[in-house]
Amino acid sequence: MDKRIFLNVVVGLCAVLSLTSCPSDDGGGDDETAVELQVSQTTVTLNEQNTGQVTVTSNTAWSVYCAESWLTVTPSESTGTQTLNLVAKSANQGNTARTATLTISDKKGQKRVSVTVTQNPPPVNYFLITGKEALNFQPAGGEDSFTIKSNDEWTVTCQDAWCTVSPVTGSETQVVSVTVQKNSSLDKRTTTILVTGKNSEIQQQVNVTQDGETAYLNVDNTELTLDDNGGTKSFSITTNDEWSITGSTSWCSLSSTSGNKGTTSVTVTVSQNTESNDRSTLLTIKGVKSNIQKTVTVMQHGVSDPSDLGRNDYDDDIELGSYSLSISPLSLSFSAQGESKTLTITGNDTWAASSSQTWCKLSTTSGTGNGSISVTATQNTTSSERTANIKITPSHGTTINISVTQAKPAEEDSSVGRNDYDNDIDLNKK
Repeated sequence: MDKRIFLNVVVGLCAVLSLTSCPSDDGGGDDETAVELQVSQTTVTLNEQNTGQVTVTSNTAWSVYCAESWLTVTPSESTGTQTLNLVAKSANQGNTARTATLTISDKKGQKRVSVTVTQNPPPVNYFLITGKEALNFQPAGGEDSFTIKSNDEWTVTCQDAWCTVSPVTGSETQVVSVTVQKNSSLDKRTTTILVTGKNSEIQQQVNVTQDGETAYLNVDNTELTLDDNGGTKSFSITTNDEWSITGSTSWCSLSSTSGNKGTTSVTVTVSQNTESNDRSTLLTIKGVKSNIQKTVTVMQHGVSDPSDLGRNDYDDDIELGSYSLSISPLSLSFSAQGESKTLTITGNDTWAASSSQTWCKLSTTSGTGNGSISVTATQNTTSSERTANIKITPSHGTTINISVTQAKPAEEDSSVGRNDYDNDIDLNKK
């Protein structure tokens, strides 16, 4: 019994000693070091020489895997820190960039890092040409075109709504139509068409110019005549310009002194004329932009009062409603040598005068109201008396005739040069 107990004690001590001799998890022994694996960058874009680099930092052995055949990576494996040289075997012949993925992993398979390598296509020498630099249009508008030549996609825009283009997008060589609306203004207008390359961002301009309408300004009545009582009359302005009127007076007022394009009726209001003399004013209508000018004459007769016009002094006094005209004298006699005499005209009407013979000359041939005409008879070189007729024609009445007579030259005295002789001298007698 004692031996058995002793053996059990010995076995128990051995077990305790074996347990206490094992290293704990907290330290001691040959504990393994953690794997480190890093890269200097996770994306690399190859330069124009189609090369690039990336640095691997690690505390263990590692290797590189690349599935793309166009990219060479050296070294493909190493230990610790090492720079990878990336070389594309050929240029990218496509139109877009191509990529390859590098997978870097430690040889124990504990860590893995990816790097994306990009190779761009070679730069394109883009060009963008418009066949025309400028387009000109008439006021009526219309359509024209220009041709785009390019190796790029492009867009076309116009700055103003009155100018439209078609198509607005395209590529390579294509004709672009330009449509311009009517220009109802007198002003010339311009806009710019802009053509922009999509990839190249090259821009070209086409300048568009459209002339303004030809200006016009018309007046339907250029003379307005009113009696002494005054009243209203009107005229119409038709134009494609803004306009203004000057020339109104205290006795002549206008319903409008300015306006816009179109047809406008202007009413002229004239107050009563209490004077015996006629009066008038000149209205000037002027286009604001075009500077075209038209005139309207407004004339008002003076008041008619026969007692004030001296009509009682004449036998030939013509009363025509509110108009009167008298002439004095109604006949003129001139000597053969020639001379001047005066006709006196009294009244409130306009008149015109004329002579039937060239040797009977008038100092004036027209007038309004009171006035005078100097009548001149040239020397009579004929052998007989001669006559002429002067006509005075009023605007509102019948013609008045004035008779003109000029004496013949005096006959030569038959006795001149014969006082020294009693008989005729016959020069043929010997």
